[in-house]
Amino acid sequence: MKKELSILTFVLTISLTSCGQKKTENTSQEKQTFIKSLNLLRQDFLDNPENWENKTLPDFLKALSAYTEAVQGH
Repeated sequence: MKKELSILTFVLTISLTSCGQKKTENTSQEKQTFIKSLNLLRQDFLDNPENWENKTLPDFLKALSAYTEAVQGH
């Protein structure tokens, strides 16, 4: 769960930081990092489903939404 949360925190930070920015070389790199992070999340879920609290997409999205609302500074 800690690994899941730290990866999720990273993914959210990248996506929230990129919102509304003009496209630059840096935001293009952030997009690639975001895509890579999503692929790592997916692979981790496939390899270690027992470590994931939210095992369905609706549950995961609900938790992601709650986390996003609760995150400080954004």
